Amino acid sequence: MQGSEEDDQFAQYTQNDFLPINLTSLVIKEWSNPKLQEIIRGAEVFKAMCWKGTATFYEGHTFTGSMRNGKMHGDGKFVWKDGTVFEGKFRKNEITGFGKYTWPDGTFYEGEVKDGIRNGKGTFTNPNEGYKYEGEWKNGLRHGKGVLSYEVEEEGRFVGYEGSWENGEKCGHGKYLYPSGNCYEGEWMHNKRSGKGTMYWHKIGTRPTNEKYVGQWKNDLQCGFGTHIWLDEKSENKVLRNRYVGYWKDGVREGHGIFFYANGGMYIGQWKNNMKDGWGKFIYEDGTEFEGRYLKDRLLDSAGPAVTLTAGIQAVSDATTAQAIHKEIEKISKAAPKPPAKTEKGKEQPKPAAAPKQRPEVESNPYSTMLDSSDLLACEQLLAEGSAGSPAKPGQSPSFGQFAGKPKEIQEEINNLILTYNSELKQWYKYFTSIDKTEFEEGFMMVGRQFWRFLETTKVLCVGFPLSRFDRVYLRGRKTFFSLRYNPFYGAVGRKTEWRADTPELDISKRERTEVEEKKEDSLEKGDKSSLIPIKSYEGGHFQSTGLFDNISPMDQMDITDEELPIEDIEPFEKEDMHDPMRPMLFRHFVEGIIRAAYLYYINVNVPLKTKLATLFNEKLKPNLPETAKRGKRKEYTGPSAGLVYTYEELLRPFDKELLQTFKMYSRQAKTKHDQFVDYTLPVSTLKDMLETVLGKDGATRELLVSLVEMGFEEESRYASIAQREGIAEEEKSQMEEEYMQALMAYELIYYEYKGIIIQLTRHVKGVQDIKEEELKEFVNEWVDKLKRRETKMKLPYRRAWKTTEKEKKCQERLEEKRRKKEEEEKKAEEERLLK
Repeated sequence: MQGSEEDDQFAQYTQNDFLPINLTSLVIKEWSNPKLQEIIRGAEVFKAMCWKGTATFYEGHTFTGSMRNGKMHGDGKFVWKDGTVFEGKFRKNEITGFGKYTWPDGTFYEGEVKDGIRNGKGTFTNPNEGYKYEGEWKNGLRHGKGVLSYEVEEEGRFVGYEGSWENGEKCGHGKYLYPSGNCYEGEWMHNKRSGKGTMYWHKIGTRPTNEKYVGQWKNDLQCGFGTHIWLDEKSENKVLRNRYVGYWKDGVREGHGIFFYANGGMYIGQWKNNMKDGWGKFIYEDGTEFEGRYLKDRLLDSAGPAVTLTAGIQAVSDATTAQAIHKEIEKISKAAPKPPAKTEKGKEQPKPAAAPKQRPEVESNPYSTMLDSSDLLACEQLLAEGSAGSPAKPGQSPSFGQFAGKPKEIQEEINNLILTYNSELKQWYKYFTSIDKTEFEEGFMMVGRQFWRFLETTKVLCVGFPLSRFDRVYLRGRKTFFSLRYNPFYGAVGRKTEWRADTPELDISKRERTEVEEKKEDSLEKGDKSSLIPIKSYEGGHFQSTGLFDNISPMDQMDITDEELPIEDIEPFEKEDMHDPMRPMLFRHFVEGIIRAAYLYYINVNVPLKTKLATLFNEKLKPNLPETAKRGKRKEYTGPSAGLVYTYEELLRPFDKELLQTFKMYSRQAKTKHDQFVDYTLPVSTLKDMLETVLGKDGATRELLVSLVEMGFEEESRYASIAQREGIAEEEKSQMEEEYMQALMAYELIYYEYKGIIIQLTRHVKGVQDIKEEELKEFVNEWVDKLKRRETKMKLPYRRAWKTTEKEKKCQERLEEKRRKKEEEEKKAEEERLLK
């Protein structure tokens, strides 16, 4: 025993903690080592088994290893009579420490053990059934983090579960790869998918497929809110992937939801047992809308009072109230036959919903249903009539000709003009959809930044045509709002919507309408066109005032009223960025965008909208588009900015969070009629202050500022072109330059342009054209650091022109809490990944 660490460790137990040989011999039949240990306790001397040897038990078990004080202690091997073997550490007759269990059927465990039970980290392998678990244990059960893997014939392929366990069951966050190739990652409870999670299907039974679901689960079935998308391949007539966003119950669509169809159509309303059932609205790909009561995917004939939904507004006849209609719908619902029960509930995944067979009568001109420029025509009419009912000023009224005061006829003229350019429009849409393309899971249509590229290429961007203003004018359209995000008030652009919900999740229709809601009228139809009418527009080097709303600031003009959507009864949904570069645009939205671009570009020219549109086609679009775009062929085009942000998107991505933070820190938020949008813009005057903060007053020259903002402008509309104009006196040129700079300082940049400016600044400061990652990182860190330090010392520009309501505060608090939890989960997951 001399020199032994274990002898020193257990010397303190010599007097009390030992088993004399007269007791051990009752269970141990034979001990192979004849040398015994003497233990003195008071006046008595005891003998105990010690040293290494082999013990044979009366019950047929055997132990080979070290004994101390008559107890198994140290390294050893214990073999039970049934053939089970443990080889590893023993501590005072207990199996505790690291070791290996081997069972007669060939399964084995290697890892940490406490009191003979698996505790701590270890690996259990079952070669007979072909699986292995490697991870944490507690009281003999899988508990904590662990990986359960199965053997497969394909080498290098993993099939199994990796994640959290609790008392032997999958519980918490985990990822399961199924033998079929299907995959689920998310929350588990009692070995079942429960909570939030994402499921990919590559095979359902023997049928190959490619589907994805992101949302809530319960007992292995979709239940709650979620998004299901069919990831089909692109085809000629497909602009979207079939996609459902809404509520589920027991693995089927049930409750309120939105289904996006591959051709661009959509259904918004109630579902039951995977079928349209209840009140809903169907919007065809051309913008035509049908609303009514559905039963088992069929639109029922309306037997009661007619109810139509136009852009989300209920038009109810005078003889009937909304409450009465709701009661009538409940009667129809109760009388309707119940759908047959499923044989195997939840086993078969839902198939894409079928579009209704009812179809509007085909018009001779398809654009008659696709387009709606009524808001623009109303503004032109308002200009023609003058301000506040006063007579029109000389030279102010557009010449409407024989269609004066007839907006429907004017719209038809515009539609006919568009039809003559139908082939070119389709070619342009196809071409610009193919450039600057990033992975877009939802579909294959054009996105916002590709249309911005179109505007830049056609040379319409100028100091009087900022992208921020175009986005506002574009989203004012009755048929231009299109989003792939879930919004229970979809289509209610700036208006009140009251869905007839049949499910408790969104049963807001039973809420009593307030007096304000009853009296509220559609302000857009009543002439609230403030964002469409020029306040002071720059044209030909001079500002021209229309005389309308001259005493109202641009911030106040964005909205006259301060009414809100009834959001207190539903889950808070993230408001969309009005200037989102990834906003989807179907072909009809592309055409509508061109019409609105013509209105905005020639806003001070007193001619009808049709004339503006024809001029835009002939002077801007056709001459400036490359030949590849005219033929619709995919070939990368390098325009004025050569897709600057797209080119450096990968380099910018790591800094996106900090850049967005500085942008919002110094930007202002405009009030908008669109309650589901936020509108952040950065005035150039503020950008000038930011440049002076980072580069100093000597570095932030006028030339640098102008070159950054004018990056996408055409040559003739830039600041430098004023000095080159002939036949104009120097004093007049100076006046024009001063007015231009005033307009430029009021120019509002969107975040996408802000990122392009960061790229240009890095080029300028580093003196290089091709930026490297380290160069961009160094400049962005300096930019963000200096701006953050200054922000605490300066008075920021006025960002919000109205008082925050209690509803908005509560919604913001709930969203902030969600974001905070998400950040904590991501941080925790990253820490766990690093520990592994």
